[in-house]
Amino acid sequence: MAVVFFHLELFGFFGGFVGVDMFFVISGYLITRNIMRDLNGNGFSFKRFYIARLRRLMPALFVTIALSLVFGYLLFSPDALIRLSGSAIAGVVSLANIRFWMSSGYFDVGADLKPLLHLWSLSV
Repeated sequence: MAVVFFHLELFGFFGGFVGVDMFFVISGYLITRNIMRDLNGNGFSFKRFYIARLRRLMPALFVTIALSLVFGYLLFSPDALIRLSGSAIAGVVSLANIRFWMSSGYFDVGADLKPLLHLWSLSV
């Protein structure tokens, strides 16, 4: 919630990007715990790990991308829609972090025209 409040520019919420760091630390512990449990149980499999990850993330990802494309079609200029489409493709193939890194910075002026900017975190 710290990240959301930071982006909403609510008084008293600063440094919201620290929430992202905390999210990655907690995720790392949880993923490690699950891997250790699998290693001690029926064995760890990268294939099972990534299939479970895809089953968990892809439905919400596809809905988010589809809605962003629909609203982008209705609201964006043709050039902005082309950039949004590229971001959607990068998000689906887990390369959004590289796309946004190569194209510009996270806090650029145009960041408000990148509704899929948050997908970088799924690509890490």
